[in-house]
Amino acid sequence: MNLDIRHTFKKKLTYFSFAVIVLMLLITSCNRKKDRVDIIDKLVGTEVNLGNHLVEMNGNGKPVLKNYDYQIVLYTDSAGCMDCAFDLESWRDLMKQADTTLSKKIDFKFIFHPAAKNQLQSLLIKSNFEYPVYIDYDNHFYKENAVPEDLLLQCFLIDKENKILAVGNPIYRSEVWNYFKTIINGENTNKKSSS
Repeated sequence: MNLDIRHTFKKKLTYFSFAVIVLMLLITSCNRKKDRVDIIDKLVGTEVNLGNHLVEMNGNGKPVLKNYDYQIVLYTDSAGCMDCAFDLESWRDLMKQADTTLSKKIDFKFIFHPAAKNQLQSLLIKSNFEYPVYIDYDNHFYKENAVPEDLLLQCFLIDKENKILAVGNPIYRSEVWNYFKTIINGENTNKKSSS
């Protein structure tokens, strides 16, 4: 009989532990989403300072647009996997789509704070990425613009006055790209931001 009670108690304890873990994960997930929304709300409408500290790395590729309607600015550092954070093939596809399907001119600015310049160079050469990429050796862009640590929030759609209109990485979430296109096409939207 004692054995049955222990077994039942262990089983109930296991279920209870599992329920507590699931509950904690749900609470954490909700808090993270709320934190993202709060960060986005703070960023939308602020001005991005591109500064004069950016060094163009591969200037022999496509020219930088001087007359554009919007910019998509991506910040990446090399804290993690640079290949993962900067999915060049997906960005190339998205840029081609923007060139062929959007009526407005979009400039793309890729800003890196690499630990090793040669790692970035080999990534660009390996993938034959012909678009301009900028290096921020002293990480001024990150510091001056209060760039969030969350990788999903390190990409901005900005207007000609460098005001942030939307935040989110369009290659990770198609909803973000659709929202960017809605803004670029001038469609009315009630949504203030995207993540």
